[in-house]
Amino acid sequence: MKIIIHLFILSSIVLKAAGDRHPIKPEHELIITSPSVVNSKLAKYPGPLSFGRLLEANYGKNIAPEIAKTFILSFARDTTVNEQTIPARELAKDKVIAPWQKKDGYTDSNLDRWRPNLANAPFKLTAIVNRQDIAIASSISPVERFVRTTATTQVPPTFGPTTLPRQTPPTSSRSRRRTAAYYSSGFTLPAGEMRLVYCLTNQDGSPIEGGMTVILEFDQRNLILKEQPESSLQVTGENNHLVAKRWNSLSSHEGFNLDYMDDLCDLVSTVASKENTPKNSRSRTPSRLLRIRTNDSALGKGREFRQFNSAEKHLFPSLLSASINDRFYEEKSKSNKALSRYINRYKVLPEFVEVGLIKVPTSTAHSIVQEDQDTMWNGRAVRSQLRRHISMNSCIGCHGGETGTSGFHLAPPVHSSLPTLVSSFLANQDTKNRQKSNSKIKAFNKSGELARRLKIQKLLLRRAVVRDSVFDRMTRRDDLTIH
Repeated sequence: MKIIIHLFILSSIVLKAAGDRHPIKPEHELIITSPSVVNSKLAKYPGPLSFGRLLEANYGKNIAPEIAKTFILSFARDTTVNEQTIPARELAKDKVIAPWQKKDGYTDSNLDRWRPNLANAPFKLTAIVNRQDIAIASSISPVERFVRTTATTQVPPTFGPTTLPRQTPPTSSRSRRRTAAYYSSGFTLPAGEMRLVYCLTNQDGSPIEGGMTVILEFDQRNLILKEQPESSLQVTGENNHLVAKRWNSLSSHEGFNLDYMDDLCDLVSTVASKENTPKNSRSRTPSRLLRIRTNDSALGKGREFRQFNSAEKHLFPSLLSASINDRFYEEKSKSNKALSRYINRYKVLPEFVEVGLIKVPTSTAHSIVQEDQDTMWNGRAVRSQLRRHISMNSCIGCHGGETGTSGFHLAPPVHSSLPTLVSSFLANQDTKNRQKSNSKIKAFNKSGELARRLKIQKLLLRRAVVRDSVFDRMTRRDDLTIH
Protein backbone atom coordinates (compact mmCIF):
# COMPACT_ATOMS: atom_id res chain seq x y z
CA MET A 1 0.00 0.00 0.00
CA LYS A 2 2.84 2.42 0.89
CA ILE A 3 4.52 1.72 -2.43
CA ILE A 4 1.28 2.50 -4.29
CA ILE A 5 0.82 5.76 -2.36
CA HIS A 6 4.42 6.80 -3.04
CA LEU A 7 4.02 6.02 -6.73
CA PHE A 8 0.80 8.05 -6.84
CA ILE A 9 2.46 11.06 -5.19
CA LEU A 10 5.46 10.81 -7.50
CA SER A 11 3.27 10.60 -10.61
CA SER A 12 1.30 13.63 -9.41
CA ILE A 13 4.50 15.62 -9.02
CA VAL A 14 5.69 14.61 -12.48
CA LEU A 15 2.34 15.52 -14.06
CA LYS A 16 2.32 18.87 -12.30
CA ALA A 17 5.89 19.63 -13.45
CA ALA A 18 5.00 18.65 -17.02
CA GLY A 19 1.76 20.59 -16.85
CA ASP A 20 3.45 23.99 -16.75
CA ARG A 21 5.49 23.15 -19.87
CA HIS A 22 4.33 23.38 -23.45
CA PRO A 23 5.95 21.86 -26.54
CA ILE A 24 8.55 24.43 -27.54
CA LYS A 25 7.79 26.34 -30.73
CA PRO A 26 11.00 28.24 -31.56
CA GLU A 27 9.13 30.73 -33.74
CA HIS A 28 6.89 31.56 -30.76
CA GLU A 29 9.39 31.84 -27.91
CA LEU A 30 13.02 31.82 -29.09
CA ILE A 31 13.31 33.77 -32.37
CA ILE A 32 10.07 35.58 -33.24
CA THR A 33 10.03 36.86 -36.82
CA SER A 34 6.47 36.30 -38.01
CA PRO A 35 4.96 39.08 -40.18
CA SER A 36 1.91 38.89 -37.87
CA VAL A 37 4.16 40.24 -35.11
CA VAL A 38 6.68 42.53 -36.78
CA ASN A 39 4.08 44.15 -39.07
CA SER A 40 1.35 44.49 -36.47
CA LYS A 41 0.00 47.82 -35.21
CA LEU A 42 1.57 46.97 -31.85
CA ALA A 43 5.00 47.26 -33.48
CA LYS A 44 4.25 50.80 -34.67
CA TYR A 45 4.41 53.81 -32.36
CA PRO A 46 2.92 54.13 -29.77
CA GLY A 47 2.56 50.35 -29.68
CA PRO A 48 4.47 48.49 -26.91
CA LEU A 49 6.77 46.78 -29.44
CA SER A 50 7.83 49.97 -31.24
CA PHE A 51 11.30 51.51 -31.02
CA GLY A 52 10.03 54.82 -29.67
CA ARG A 53 7.71 53.33 -27.05
CA LEU A 54 10.47 51.11 -25.65
CA LEU A 55 12.76 54.14 -25.26
CA GLU A 56 9.96 55.93 -23.41
CA ALA A 57 9.34 52.91 -21.17
CA ASN A 58 13.00 52.84 -20.20
CA TYR A 59 13.91 56.53 -19.96
CA GLY A 60 10.55 58.30 -19.60
CA LYS A 61 8.67 60.40 -22.19
CA ASN A 62 10.60 63.60 -21.45
CA ILE A 63 14.09 62.15 -21.85
CA ALA A 64 13.49 59.54 -24.57
CA PRO A 65 13.56 62.02 -27.53
CA GLU A 66 16.92 63.39 -26.33
CA ILE A 67 18.24 59.85 -26.01
CA ALA A 68 17.15 59.12 -29.59
CA LYS A 69 18.82 62.33 -30.80
CA THR A 70 22.07 61.51 -28.98
CA PHE A 71 22.06 58.07 -30.54
CA ILE A 72 21.38 59.15 -34.11
CA LEU A 73 23.64 62.24 -34.14
CA SER A 74 26.61 60.16 -33.00
CA PHE A 75 26.72 58.65 -36.51
CA ALA A 76 27.03 62.11 -38.07
CA ARG A 77 29.85 63.36 -35.80
CA ASP A 78 33.29 62.11 -34.84
CA THR A 79 33.09 60.46 -31.43
CA THR A 80 35.79 59.59 -28.88
CA VAL A 81 35.63 56.54 -26.60
CA ASN A 82 38.57 55.51 -24.41
CA GLU A 83 40.86 57.71 -26.50
CA GLN A 84 39.70 55.94 -29.68
CA THR A 85 38.11 58.06 -32.40
CA ILE A 86 35.03 56.78 -34.20
CA PRO A 87 34.75 58.65 -37.51
CA ALA A 88 31.37 59.95 -38.64
CA ARG A 89 29.53 57.84 -41.20
CA GLU A 90 29.41 59.72 -44.51
CA LEU A 91 25.73 59.17 -45.31
CA ALA A 92 24.21 59.43 -41.81
CA LYS A 93 22.81 62.94 -42.34
CA ASP A 94 21.34 62.23 -45.78
CA LYS A 95 19.87 58.80 -45.09
CA VAL A 96 18.73 59.08 -41.46
CA ILE A 97 18.72 62.56 -39.96
CA ALA A 98 17.39 64.63 -42.87
CA PRO A 99 14.46 62.26 -43.69
CA TRP A 100 13.51 62.07 -40.00
CA GLN A 101 13.58 65.87 -39.66
CA LYS A 102 11.53 66.22 -42.83
CA LYS A 103 8.83 63.97 -41.38
CA ASP A 104 8.94 66.01 -38.16
CA GLY A 105 8.51 69.25 -40.13
CA TYR A 106 11.81 70.55 -38.71
CA THR A 107 13.57 73.02 -41.03
CA ASP A 108 16.16 74.62 -38.76
CA SER A 109 19.77 73.82 -39.72
CA ASN A 110 20.76 73.68 -36.03
CA LEU A 111 20.70 70.00 -35.10
CA ASP A 112 21.05 70.69 -31.39
CA ARG A 113 17.63 72.39 -31.23
CA TRP A 114 15.89 69.46 -32.92
CA ARG A 115 13.67 67.34 -30.67
CA PRO A 116 12.86 64.14 -32.60
CA ASN A 117 9.29 62.93 -32.80
CA LEU A 118 9.53 59.24 -31.87
CA ALA A 119 6.40 58.51 -33.92
CA ASN A 120 8.55 59.20 -37.01
CA ALA A 121 11.58 57.11 -35.94
CA PRO A 122 12.74 55.22 -39.08
CA PHE A 123 13.19 51.88 -37.32
CA LYS A 124 10.92 48.91 -38.10
CA LEU A 125 10.69 45.81 -35.91
CA THR A 126 12.43 42.81 -37.48
CA ALA A 127 12.63 40.22 -34.70
CA ILE A 128 12.22 39.57 -30.97
CA VAL A 129 14.80 37.18 -29.54
CA ASN A 130 14.99 35.33 -26.21
CA ARG A 131 18.65 35.07 -25.17
CA GLN A 132 18.31 33.43 -21.78
CA ASP A 133 21.17 31.17 -22.86
CA ILE A 134 23.50 34.11 -22.22
CA ALA A 135 22.94 33.75 -18.47
CA ILE A 136 24.07 30.13 -18.66
CA ALA A 137 27.09 30.87 -20.85
CA SER A 138 28.40 33.70 -18.68
CA SER A 139 27.93 31.63 -15.51
CA ILE A 140 29.69 28.37 -16.26
CA SER A 141 32.33 29.03 -18.90
CA PRO A 142 35.51 30.81 -17.81
CA VAL A 143 36.33 31.61 -21.42
CA GLU A 144 32.94 33.26 -21.87
CA ARG A 145 33.50 35.31 -18.73
CA PHE A 146 36.79 36.76 -19.86
CA VAL A 147 35.59 37.70 -23.33
CA ARG A 148 32.68 39.72 -21.90
CA THR A 149 34.55 43.01 -22.29
CA THR A 150 32.28 45.96 -21.62
CA ALA A 151 32.55 48.70 -19.00
CA THR A 152 28.78 48.89 -18.63
CA THR A 153 28.82 50.44 -15.16
CA GLN A 154 30.61 53.63 -16.22
CA VAL A 155 28.31 56.64 -16.55
CA PRO A 156 29.38 59.86 -18.31
CA PRO A 157 28.36 63.18 -16.73
CA THR A 158 26.47 64.52 -19.78
CA PHE A 159 24.57 63.45 -22.87
CA GLY A 160 26.28 62.70 -26.12
CA PRO A 161 29.73 61.62 -27.27
CA THR A 162 32.25 61.56 -24.49
CA THR A 163 35.59 60.12 -23.45
CA LEU A 164 35.23 57.41 -20.84
CA PRO A 165 37.87 56.87 -18.14
CA ARG A 166 40.63 54.44 -19.02
CA GLN A 167 40.62 51.09 -17.27
CA THR A 168 43.59 49.72 -15.37
CA PRO A 169 44.74 46.16 -16.16
CA PRO A 170 46.03 43.75 -13.48
CA THR A 171 49.50 44.71 -12.31
CA SER A 172 50.95 41.24 -11.95
CA SER A 173 50.73 37.89 -13.70
CA ARG A 174 49.33 36.37 -10.52
CA SER A 175 46.47 38.88 -10.34
CA ARG A 176 45.78 38.37 -14.04
CA ARG A 177 45.24 34.66 -13.45
CA ARG A 178 43.00 35.43 -10.51
CA THR A 179 40.79 37.97 -12.27
CA ALA A 180 39.61 36.31 -15.45
CA ALA A 181 36.59 38.60 -15.58
CA TYR A 182 38.24 41.86 -14.51
CA TYR A 183 37.31 43.44 -17.82
CA SER A 184 33.64 42.50 -17.52
CA SER A 185 30.32 44.30 -17.36
CA GLY A 186 30.36 44.56 -13.58
CA PHE A 187 27.21 42.51 -12.89
CA THR A 188 25.75 39.17 -13.84
CA LEU A 189 22.68 38.57 -15.97
CA PRO A 190 20.71 35.99 -13.98
CA ALA A 191 17.91 35.92 -16.55
CA GLY A 192 19.84 36.56 -19.75
CA GLU A 193 18.64 39.10 -22.29
CA MET A 194 15.63 39.98 -24.42
CA ARG A 195 16.62 41.53 -27.74
CA LEU A 196 14.44 43.47 -30.13
CA VAL A 197 15.94 43.89 -33.60
CA TYR A 198 14.91 46.86 -35.78
CA CYS A 199 15.95 47.76 -39.32
CA LEU A 200 16.54 51.25 -40.70
CA THR A 201 13.90 52.20 -43.28
CA ASN A 202 13.35 54.74 -46.02
CA GLN A 203 10.55 57.30 -45.76
CA ASP A 204 8.13 54.85 -47.42
CA GLY A 205 8.88 52.19 -44.77
CA SER A 206 10.97 49.92 -47.00
CA PRO A 207 14.36 48.67 -45.73
CA ILE A 208 17.23 51.00 -46.63
CA GLU A 209 19.63 49.82 -49.32
CA GLY A 210 22.70 48.09 -47.86
CA GLY A 211 20.92 47.43 -44.60
CA MET A 212 21.28 48.58 -41.01
CA THR A 213 19.97 46.88 -37.89
CA VAL A 214 19.56 48.41 -34.44
CA ILE A 215 19.31 45.98 -31.53
CA LEU A 216 17.85 46.93 -28.14
CA GLU A 217 19.19 44.51 -25.52
CA PHE A 218 17.32 44.27 -22.20
CA ASP A 219 18.09 42.60 -18.89
CA GLN A 220 15.30 40.08 -18.23
CA ARG A 221 15.54 40.06 -14.41
CA ASN A 222 12.03 41.57 -14.08
CA LEU A 223 10.66 38.16 -15.09
CA ILE A 224 12.20 36.79 -11.89
CA LEU A 225 11.34 39.77 -9.69
CA LYS A 226 7.70 39.74 -10.76
CA GLU A 227 7.33 36.25 -9.25
CA GLN A 228 9.89 36.59 -6.46
CA PRO A 229 10.43 40.25 -5.44
CA GLU A 230 12.98 39.24 -2.79
CA SER A 231 15.01 37.06 -5.13
CA SER A 232 18.79 37.20 -4.69
CA LEU A 233 19.00 37.23 -8.51
CA GLN A 234 21.48 34.39 -8.71
CA VAL A 235 21.68 31.98 -11.63
CA THR A 236 19.79 29.09 -10.04
CA GLY A 237 17.62 26.28 -11.37
CA GLU A 238 14.48 27.91 -9.96
CA ASN A 239 15.25 31.37 -11.39
CA ASN A 240 16.14 29.82 -14.74
CA HIS A 241 12.83 27.99 -14.70
CA LEU A 242 10.81 31.15 -13.95
CA VAL A 243 12.19 32.92 -17.01
CA ALA A 244 12.03 29.91 -19.31
CA LYS A 245 8.44 29.16 -18.23
CA ARG A 246 7.32 32.72 -18.99
CA TRP A 247 8.71 32.55 -22.53
CA ASN A 248 7.40 29.01 -22.96
CA SER A 249 3.87 30.21 -22.18
CA LEU A 250 3.92 31.88 -25.61
CA SER A 251 4.00 28.42 -27.19
CA SER A 252 0.63 27.60 -25.62
CA HIS A 253 -1.07 29.71 -28.30
CA GLU A 254 -2.15 28.46 -31.70
CA GLY A 255 -0.54 30.71 -34.27
CA PHE A 256 -0.03 34.43 -33.69
CA ASN A 257 -3.57 35.35 -32.71
CA LEU A 258 -4.74 38.24 -30.51
CA ASP A 259 -4.18 36.23 -27.32
CA TYR A 260 -0.60 35.54 -28.38
CA MET A 261 0.03 39.21 -29.13
CA ASP A 262 -1.40 40.27 -25.76
CA ASP A 263 0.79 37.72 -23.99
CA LEU A 264 3.89 38.78 -25.95
CA CYS A 265 3.30 42.49 -25.30
CA ASP A 266 2.83 41.80 -21.60
CA LEU A 267 6.15 39.92 -21.51
CA VAL A 268 8.03 42.65 -23.39
CA SER A 269 6.54 45.39 -21.21
CA THR A 270 7.43 43.51 -18.04
CA VAL A 271 11.05 43.17 -19.14
CA ALA A 272 11.54 46.61 -20.67
CA SER A 273 9.93 49.00 -18.21
CA LYS A 274 11.68 50.16 -15.06
CA GLU A 275 8.26 50.84 -13.56
CA ASN A 276 7.61 47.08 -13.46
CA THR A 277 10.47 46.46 -11.03
CA PRO A 278 8.96 45.78 -7.58
CA LYS A 279 9.81 48.59 -5.16
CA ASN A 280 10.90 46.15 -2.47
CA SER A 281 13.16 44.13 -4.78
CA ARG A 282 16.92 43.83 -4.35
CA SER A 283 17.62 44.90 -7.91
CA ARG A 284 20.14 47.73 -8.12
CA THR A 285 20.43 47.94 -11.88
CA PRO A 286 19.37 51.51 -12.80
CA SER A 287 18.25 50.64 -16.33
CA ARG A 288 16.49 47.65 -17.86
CA LEU A 289 17.98 48.56 -21.25
CA LEU A 290 21.57 47.33 -21.16
CA ARG A 291 22.80 48.56 -24.51
CA ILE A 292 22.02 49.28 -28.14
CA ARG A 293 24.14 47.68 -30.83
CA THR A 294 24.18 48.52 -34.51
CA ASN A 295 25.20 46.61 -37.64
CA ASP A 296 25.45 49.08 -40.52
CA SER A 297 26.44 48.73 -44.15
CA ALA A 298 24.17 51.53 -45.41
CA LEU A 299 25.65 54.74 -43.98
CA GLY A 300 29.22 54.53 -45.22
CA LYS A 301 32.01 52.37 -46.60
CA GLY A 302 32.28 48.83 -45.30
CA ARG A 303 30.19 47.17 -42.58
CA GLU A 304 30.47 48.93 -39.24
CA PHE A 305 29.54 47.69 -35.77
CA ARG A 306 28.93 50.03 -32.81
CA GLN A 307 27.69 49.76 -29.25
CA PHE A 308 25.95 52.22 -26.92
CA ASN A 309 25.64 51.45 -23.22
CA SER A 310 22.63 52.56 -21.23
CA ALA A 311 22.39 54.12 -17.79
CA GLU A 312 19.43 55.62 -15.92
CA LYS A 313 19.26 58.86 -17.94
CA HIS A 314 22.04 58.36 -20.45
CA LEU A 315 22.96 56.46 -23.60
CA PHE A 316 26.61 56.74 -24.57
CA PRO A 317 29.04 55.20 -27.08
CA SER A 318 31.18 52.46 -25.55
CA LEU A 319 33.63 49.72 -26.36
CA LEU A 320 32.20 46.79 -28.30
CA SER A 321 31.53 43.84 -26.01
CA ALA A 322 34.08 41.09 -26.59
CA SER A 323 35.29 42.52 -29.92
CA ILE A 324 39.03 42.86 -30.31
CA ASN A 325 40.71 45.69 -32.17
CA ASP A 326 40.67 45.33 -35.97
CA ARG A 327 44.44 45.55 -36.23
CA PHE A 328 44.78 42.20 -34.41
CA TYR A 329 43.09 40.47 -37.35
CA GLU A 330 46.22 40.65 -39.51
CA GLU A 331 47.53 37.15 -38.91
CA LYS A 332 51.22 37.84 -39.51
CA SER A 333 51.33 41.22 -37.79
CA LYS A 334 53.31 42.01 -34.64
CA SER A 335 50.06 43.01 -32.92
CA ASN A 336 48.49 39.61 -33.58
CA LYS A 337 51.59 37.84 -32.33
CA ALA A 338 51.73 39.93 -29.13
CA LEU A 339 48.05 39.38 -28.29
CA SER A 340 48.25 35.65 -29.03
CA ARG A 341 51.27 35.30 -26.77
CA TYR A 342 49.48 37.11 -23.95
CA ILE A 343 46.28 35.03 -24.27
CA ASN A 344 48.20 31.76 -24.38
CA ARG A 345 50.04 32.70 -21.19
CA TYR A 346 47.32 34.29 -19.05
CA LYS A 347 44.03 33.02 -20.58
CA VAL A 348 42.54 36.50 -20.32
CA LEU A 349 42.01 39.49 -22.60
CA PRO A 350 44.11 42.45 -21.44
CA GLU A 351 43.12 46.10 -21.74
CA PHE A 352 46.06 46.72 -24.05
CA VAL A 353 48.99 44.85 -25.58
CA GLU A 354 52.51 46.23 -25.78
CA VAL A 355 53.75 46.06 -29.36
CA GLY A 356 57.29 47.35 -29.26
CA LEU A 357 57.08 50.72 -27.53
CA ILE A 358 53.38 51.20 -28.37
CA LYS A 359 50.44 50.17 -26.20
CA VAL A 360 47.67 48.93 -28.50
CA PRO A 361 44.13 48.79 -26.98
CA THR A 362 42.73 45.28 -27.15
CA SER A 363 39.07 46.26 -27.41
CA THR A 364 37.68 48.55 -30.03
CA ALA A 365 35.08 51.31 -29.98
CA HIS A 366 33.88 50.38 -33.46
CA SER A 367 34.70 47.70 -35.96
CA ILE A 368 34.70 47.88 -39.77
CA VAL A 369 35.00 44.97 -42.18
CA GLN A 370 35.08 45.15 -45.97
CA GLU A 371 34.54 41.47 -46.85
CA ASP A 372 31.94 39.86 -44.63
CA GLN A 373 31.95 36.14 -45.20
CA ASP A 374 35.56 35.04 -44.66
CA THR A 375 36.66 37.36 -41.85
CA MET A 376 37.63 35.84 -38.50
CA TRP A 377 40.33 36.22 -35.88
CA ASN A 378 43.12 33.68 -36.22
CA GLY A 379 45.47 34.12 -33.27
CA ARG A 380 48.91 32.70 -33.92
CA ALA A 381 49.42 29.42 -32.04
CA VAL A 382 46.31 29.95 -29.91
CA ARG A 383 44.61 26.60 -29.30
CA SER A 384 41.58 26.13 -31.51
CA GLN A 385 38.82 26.19 -28.86
CA LEU A 386 40.16 29.35 -27.24
CA ARG A 387 40.68 31.01 -30.62
CA ARG A 388 37.13 30.21 -31.67
CA HIS A 389 35.65 31.57 -28.44
CA ILE A 390 37.35 34.91 -28.93
CA SER A 391 36.60 35.14 -32.64
CA MET A 392 33.03 33.87 -32.29
CA ASN A 393 32.20 36.43 -29.62
CA SER A 394 33.50 39.35 -31.66
CA CYS A 395 31.25 41.21 -34.07
CA ILE A 396 33.37 40.47 -37.12
CA GLY A 397 33.74 36.75 -36.40
CA CYS A 398 30.11 36.16 -35.43
CA HIS A 399 28.77 38.00 -38.49
CA GLY A 400 31.45 36.63 -40.82
CA GLY A 401 33.88 33.76 -41.05
CA GLU A 402 33.02 31.86 -37.87
CA THR A 403 29.41 31.37 -38.97
CA GLY A 404 29.68 31.65 -42.74
CA THR A 405 27.35 34.66 -42.61
CA SER A 406 27.40 37.69 -44.89
CA GLY A 407 26.72 40.41 -42.35
CA PHE A 408 23.22 39.88 -40.92
CA HIS A 409 21.80 37.02 -38.87
CA LEU A 410 18.39 38.72 -38.90
CA ALA A 411 17.75 40.86 -41.97
CA PRO A 412 14.59 42.58 -43.21
CA PRO A 413 12.77 40.74 -46.02
CA VAL A 414 12.46 42.13 -49.51
CA HIS A 415 8.71 42.52 -48.95
CA SER A 416 6.86 43.26 -45.72
CA SER A 417 4.49 40.32 -46.23
CA LEU A 418 7.41 37.88 -45.95
CA PRO A 419 9.13 36.71 -42.73
CA THR A 420 12.43 38.17 -41.60
CA LEU A 421 15.46 36.64 -43.30
CA VAL A 422 17.33 34.38 -40.85
CA SER A 423 20.93 33.30 -41.48
CA SER A 424 21.56 29.60 -42.10
CA PHE A 425 23.76 29.53 -38.98
CA LEU A 426 21.06 30.91 -36.70
CA ALA A 427 18.22 28.86 -38.19
CA ASN A 428 20.08 25.55 -38.08
CA GLN A 429 18.30 22.90 -35.96
CA ASP A 430 20.51 20.02 -37.08
CA THR A 431 22.40 18.76 -34.03
CA LYS A 432 24.73 16.65 -36.20
CA ASN A 433 25.69 19.38 -38.66
CA ARG A 434 29.43 19.98 -38.89
CA GLN A 435 29.50 22.70 -41.49
CA LYS A 436 32.91 24.31 -41.91
CA SER A 437 32.91 28.03 -41.33
CA ASN A 438 36.15 28.79 -43.16
CA SER A 439 38.20 26.63 -45.49
CA LYS A 440 41.51 28.04 -44.23
CA ILE A 441 40.86 27.25 -40.56
CA LYS A 442 39.50 24.00 -39.15
CA ALA A 443 36.62 25.61 -37.32
CA PHE A 444 33.05 24.47 -37.53
CA ASN A 445 29.66 24.76 -35.87
CA LYS A 446 29.42 21.55 -33.86
CA SER A 447 25.66 21.88 -33.69
CA GLY A 448 23.01 24.15 -35.09
CA GLU A 449 22.63 27.41 -33.18
CA LEU A 450 18.87 27.05 -32.91
CA ALA A 451 19.33 23.43 -31.82
CA ARG A 452 21.66 24.65 -29.06
CA ARG A 453 19.12 27.18 -27.78
CA LEU A 454 16.32 24.60 -27.95
CA LYS A 455 18.41 22.23 -25.86
CA ILE A 456 19.06 24.88 -23.23
CA GLN A 457 15.38 25.89 -23.10
CA LYS A 458 14.34 22.28 -22.51
CA LEU A 459 16.84 21.94 -19.67
CA LEU A 460 15.73 25.19 -18.05
CA LEU A 461 12.10 24.14 -18.16
CA ARG A 462 13.15 21.06 -16.18
CA ARG A 463 14.71 23.33 -13.53
CA ALA A 464 18.20 22.17 -14.49
CA VAL A 465 20.97 23.90 -12.57
CA VAL A 466 24.04 25.41 -14.21
CA ARG A 467 26.29 22.66 -12.83
CA ASP A 468 24.27 20.07 -14.69
CA SER A 469 26.57 17.64 -16.50
CA VAL A 470 24.83 18.46 -19.80
CA PHE A 471 25.75 22.14 -19.44
CA ASP A 472 29.30 21.14 -18.56
CA ARG A 473 29.55 19.02 -21.70
CA MET A 474 28.16 21.86 -23.81
CA THR A 475 30.88 24.14 -22.44
CA ARG A 476 33.63 21.66 -23.21
CA ARG A 477 32.27 21.19 -26.74
CA ASP A 478 32.47 24.91 -27.29
CA ASP A 479 28.73 25.27 -27.87
CA LEU A 480 28.09 28.28 -25.60
CA THR A 481 28.38 31.79 -26.97
CA ILE A 482 27.38 35.16 -25.56
CA HIS A 483 27.59 37.48 -28.56
